[in-house]
Amino acid sequence: MQYIAAILILCGLLSASPAHTKPITIGTMNFPPYEFTKDGKITGISVDIVKSIFHELGIDYKLVELPWSRALKYIKNGKIDALFEVLWKQKRETFMDYSKEVLMPETASFFVLASSPIQYTGDMSLLSPYKIGVRQDFSYGSNFDKSVDNNQFKVIIKRTRNEDLLRMLNTREIDLLIGDKYGILYLYQHTFIRYKHAIKRLKPDVEDTPSYMVFTKKRDLSTLRDRFTKALRQFKADGRYQRIIDRWEKQFQ
Repeated sequence: MQYIAAILILCGLLSASPAHTKPITIGTMNFPPYEFTKDGKITGISVDIVKSIFHELGIDYKLVELPWSRALKYIKNGKIDALFEVLWKQKRETFMDYSKEVLMPETASFFVLASSPIQYTGDMSLLSPYKIGVRQDFSYGSNFDKSVDNNQFKVIIKRTRNEDLLRMLNTREIDLLIGDKYGILYLYQHTFIRYKHAIKRLKPDVEDTPSYMVFTKKRDLSTLRDRFTKALRQFKADGRYQRIIDRWEKQFQ
């Protein structure tokens, strides 16, 4: 009887132990400079923030770079535990659990040649006479998208790649382009040898769209979500979050 009781106690302890003992698998994408692979290592602004937070929490993790469509499929079926940077959409809440704090705002900005006299005050109607380059099927926030839908701009030129837009800006086929604040500058600096002219970012920025860390709903990771949210807020409060961004931002100045 004592032997049977010991077995039952052991089984109870095992069943009460955490179900998730393996490292947390976190999906990333190729979205420089926020998340990308360089020299075989996954790095980037958001990657450094996430890695620092999981180190702070003492949680083992592994990063896996995936195409966007596959990443969504994997988070839905539980093949990965977490994913970033993800924009909020109501339909996604059926299979992913959003953290309660913004991980990284995706900031859309206008870019022109450094010698251009074009200015931006926040009034997009003043840009209506110019040829504006945009990525095909890409959103730059509700304000800009609404202006496009309302035919506020006379000429919108669409391309599938930012590299093509940068080339067209340098050859003056377009007057300005819109793109991610850091993404365009990173791309320009790493391909500048192709271009004759320098570029500059116009201020103010067009719009911030928040992106989040999300967790699969195939398992109950709500405790991990809450711990991550709390740590991210603490990183912002004590300056560690901004210091990581500042280290990267120096590369774009």
